[in-house]
Amino acid sequence: MGVRLVKQRTFQEVINLIPSEKEECSAANLVQVPEIDLLAEISQSPRNLSEVDAALKAKQMKTGVDEYLKTRPQGTSFLTDLKQKLLLSPSEAARAGT
Repeated sequence: MGVRLVKQRTFQEVINLIPSEKEECSAANLVQVPEIDLLAEISQSPRNLSEVDAALKAKQMKTGVDEYLKTRPQGTSFLTDLKQKLLLSPSEAARAGT
């Protein structure tokens, strides 16, 4: 059994291999798509360009969110209270122009 060399592809190259809506999506077309775990990008954490941490810290919610994501405890009111915590107060909404 010989070694099969696989060309390392970029994410965009993989996307370009996937048939478009206009093309027939047959098994023959999909055979060309390499395994996703062979992509170099798969080992990189996604980049988060928003200020989520700062927003959560400002609302004093970061610890609660982190703890919930780590444990997902049953019977907690965290998710119930989350919507209310995320809403802006009337004065904050006025300042933000919303």
